[in-house]
Amino acid sequence: MSNPHVALVSLTRKIRPAELAQTSAALQKQVLRDLGPLWGLTAAVDAFPDLKSVPLGHWPIVIADNIKSPGLSGFHADKHNQPYSMVQYDETWQLTCSHELCEMLVDPYGNRLSAAGSPDPKQGKVNFLVEVCDPCEDAFFGYSINGILVSDFYTPHYFDPMPVASVRYSYTGAITKPLEVLKNGYLSWLDPVTKRWFQQNCFGGNSKIGPVKGMKTNGSSLRSQMDRIMKNPHNRQSFAMAAQKHRPIQAKTFKAGVARAAEWKTEIARHLKGAKTKLLVWFFLVGLVLPQMVRGQDGTGLRFLTQGELNKILQSQFSNLVTSNKNPNEISTNASLDPTDATFSLKASFPARFRKQKDYRDTTQVKNDKSKFRYIGISVSGSLLDKSYATLFTKGALNSGVNVQGQYTFRLGNKKFAMDAAEMGTIGLQRELVFAAYRKKVRSTDLAYRDSSYLEDRTILERQVTSARVRLAAAKDSSALLERTMDSLGHPAADKPDVIDKWIASRKGIATQQSALDKAQESLDSLEFARKEAWAEMRNDKDNNWGDQQRKDYDSVLTKATLLKVREMWGTLTGGVGKKNFYTFVPTQPFADQINSDGLATFNFGVAFNYLRIDNLYHRTLFFSSTISYLKDNNLASMSTTEVDQTKKIVNAGGDTTRMITTKYNVYTGAVASYLATNWTSQFYYLFGKQSMGIHCSPAITFENNGLTLTNATLGFIMSFKTSDKTQPILNTEFYFTGVDLFDQENASGGLWKRSQVGISFTVPVDLFMN
Repeated sequence: MSNPHVALVSLTRKIRPAELAQTSAALQKQVLRDLGPLWGLTAAVDAFPDLKSVPLGHWPIVIADNIKSPGLSGFHADKHNQPYSMVQYDETWQLTCSHELCEMLVDPYGNRLSAAGSPDPKQGKVNFLVEVCDPCEDAFFGYSINGILVSDFYTPHYFDPMPVASVRYSYTGAITKPLEVLKNGYLSWLDPVTKRWFQQNCFGGNSKIGPVKGMKTNGSSLRSQMDRIMKNPHNRQSFAMAAQKHRPIQAKTFKAGVARAAEWKTEIARHLKGAKTKLLVWFFLVGLVLPQMVRGQDGTGLRFLTQGELNKILQSQFSNLVTSNKNPNEISTNASLDPTDATFSLKASFPARFRKQKDYRDTTQVKNDKSKFRYIGISVSGSLLDKSYATLFTKGALNSGVNVQGQYTFRLGNKKFAMDAAEMGTIGLQRELVFAAYRKKVRSTDLAYRDSSYLEDRTILERQVTSARVRLAAAKDSSALLERTMDSLGHPAADKPDVIDKWIASRKGIATQQSALDKAQESLDSLEFARKEAWAEMRNDKDNNWGDQQRKDYDSVLTKATLLKVREMWGTLTGGVGKKNFYTFVPTQPFADQINSDGLATFNFGVAFNYLRIDNLYHRTLFFSSTISYLKDNNLASMSTTEVDQTKKIVNAGGDTTRMITTKYNVYTGAVASYLATNWTSQFYYLFGKQSMGIHCSPAITFENNGLTLTNATLGFIMSFKTSDKTQPILNTEFYFTGVDLFDQENASGGLWKRSQVGISFTVPVDLFMN
């Protein structure tokens, strides 16, 4: 028979081509180095992008999502009796592929039997179904190749008649004697006498032997039938724990691969000369090496970062986004001030579910992380004067106003990001340290799940129970034999005192053995009860003070992580209320009524679309925001104030002292009116360089209900002052020009320049909700 060829094919988008190729290489090494020499076989394992690319003669192993048909996952044979396997995608799909590959190569057609003595003492020699991975299929007994978890398998000596100390019964040595079934494994055989199938399984650590129902004598192969029938309820939990165990190994292996790729790049560049050749080499390295160093992921395939971790990193990125107080829709926390017109703004953004970061205790929780990209923003803005430069430093009463705004942010589609693989590995390792801290807390109870001392104690007690049962059964058999002897003699009991003494001794022996059995069983039950109580107490521990330092380090790594590329789209629901206070001046009124204080209420609500694109490799940032809102406002923004001095003469009661008091006011001399309107405002930022500087453009059009259409526009230049490592801004400065009512719809006097404003604003990012 020629060497078989196995094709590894993925039908799910959750597996990247590079990951499939790495798995293929690991399985090839397992066949050539481990399986082949022990079983006397060889095979070629290759990865293919789809089924159409698989050449004729290859045996496919197909990985797919949501295999819902009962028995579809596992070994099969097509209508031409050629083998293939189906694998359900999950965290340890690579382990399952290894399991199916080993069994497919040792028994390609699923009908191979091997004769040996039955584990059931009631049976003699039987025919065992050769499934080399099933007795040791638990993920706990797997091992790592190139950072990938593969399955253990038994050797041909597994069916030897008796154990020998120097013989290997499974590749890892986990199986220590012939026909041993490890935890969560099973072994199947056909009894030639009864022509029935039996099985010994050790699901949950309890070994039992029983018949197998549903096996047919003809039709599909024996192994495909067994795969269809067998369901191990403990596999999911065990596989999750194995993924947790091997995640740091994968991260370290991948980090080593990245370092080796850099060495290859240097070595290749040293030997190649000429600009054209170097350009080709650069494209080659970017095409092959860089995809291994930078992994782009989307929301459907997060395997290295959870959604919660990604949100935390993104929020840190948003806090470093250089914007100004002119834009209310960014996700950030900042304080800003515009000394030109004495306006201020305070804003805070935080996750919609404002609670502590989830403490991951095992890989299952990481996989099932359902964190959402939703944020709530609250901003307070106001002004101390409106359109009057000269009165900035006066001591008179100033025009003022305040506005409270709320935003609810939610992710739209088309989100993508890229991160350095080594940094991803660091995050994974920090998460593993949190896992380790939790496991240390588990072990400290001495009765926790999978604790070594607990397993040893349980094994000793189980052996004591089994031994007591055997001795009790022997005592009962001896007593029954004496009773039959007494009955067969047919003489009165008094004539045979020795027989009576033996019978009494046997009854006492039964009572003694029964007492020993009860005591051993009680000790075992007490151990199990104490273990469950301790585990429940630990799981419900409200203090949750384990691994504080590990979690702090974990959060620190997340907040300091850098996404090489970001593309995010989000929507924002906005709403706010405010009030503008001002003074009016009517010279035709009596002196006491010429200057009056007044106030107008405002409101707005609307929806915004936001698009952010960050490229930290080339230091480019593009941010676009477009808002449509319905509002109630007034025309104060397009009016100018006038300084008015009001002097009052105060005479005391005696009439002998007179005092003149002069007060300065910023007043509006025109008619102040409110209106309802529909507004469209757009914000556009383009920033470049490590220092982050760039342009800001913001057009706005307001359609008033009185028929007027006001057009405003802001053009600014932004420059950011950052920390010494150029990673986080500490002050954002914008020089801007704002044109109000560009087309003079309100027939204001003084021209565009008087209605416009040139100024400077300062924004300070605040890192509030990052930790």
